[in-house]
Amino acid sequence: MDPKRLRKLERVMARGSARKVRLATPGARTEGEVAVRRWTAADRTRRALLALLAMWALGAVSIFIPVLHVVLVPAFLLIGPIAAVLLARQKSAVLGGRGRCPACGEPFFIEGGTERWPLDDVCESCRAAVTIEPV
Repeated sequence: MDPKRLRKLERVMARGSARKVRLATPGARTEGEVAVRRWTAADRTRRALLALLAMWALGAVSIFIPVLHVVLVPAFLLIGPIAAVLLARQKSAVLGGRGRCPACGEPFFIEGGTERWPLDDVCESCRAAVTIEPV
């Protein structure tokens, strides 16, 4: 794993709580760790309102773009509430993580995303499909 990517991963991991995971391919398993971020109801509401305001602000700015404003303004006005609802419902997320590929043993970077177990990813070194499950 290159040093720049490792530093970025360390910053991401510091923002969440550590959780042990099992990385598995057919016939092999290794251990790893992911950072999980959980939001309180107040945090989720704040994130949703910020997303709503950001989309509506983009819609307001789009008024001044000739021709495109016909599409952009209504699009941002519709996307705002949709994004707000999605963020308000999201209680947690995987920020990222690391381990070793069970197939080749190389360092394995786990991408962030929605916390829905099991996670599926692909090793960058050997292209093996890796299933990631909480321990």
